[in-house]
Amino acid sequence: MTTATTDIRATSHATKPRPGFLARALAGFFHRIETGGHFGARRRRLEALEARTDAELAAMGLRRENIMHHVFRDLYYV
Repeated sequence: MTTATTDIRATSHATKPRPGFLARALAGFFHRIETGGHFGARRRRLEALEARTDAELAAMGLRRENIMHHVFRDLYYV
């Protein structure tokens, strides 16, 4: 006579225990700080380019209406 069980648990080496509340909160906090730093740098770059004259932008190969796309070009694909 054979016996079968239906109590099968998927275990894998890839599964990790979920971090605790404090670890998740701190990770989220530091992620926001890092993201804010990146966007702060982009904002400063945007303001610096907007402060240039049209002739300076043309020398860089930019038009005033393309400054936003130039600064954020790595975040999206058009």
